[in-house]
Amino acid sequence: MAVEAIDEIVRMISDISERASAVAAAVEQQTVATSEISQNVEQAAAGTEEISAAMQGVSAAVAETNVAANDVHGSADNLGTQSGHLRGQIDGFLERMRSL
Repeated sequence: MAVEAIDEIVRMISDISERASAVAAAVEQQTVATSEISQNVEQAAAGTEEISAAMQGVSAAVAETNVAANDVHGSADNLGTQSGHLRGQIDGFLERMRSL
């Protein structure tokens, strides 16, 4: 009976050892998976920062384009005014020439 009890204890210790090894392997797999997830999150964060910087550049370019468009619009208005003034002077000149 003592031999059977010792054999049972040895089997239990062996079973516990196998389960502990399985748990250790699972923990190692979880550690690797967690590390990969962490790396992916870091890469995503870096990508997000790059996109944010690019969007800031686009926003600045849009603002500059808006300023340039307003300048062109103002210049076109000014040119229209000057053209109308010049047209009036030419018409006046032609009237004076016809009256001669």
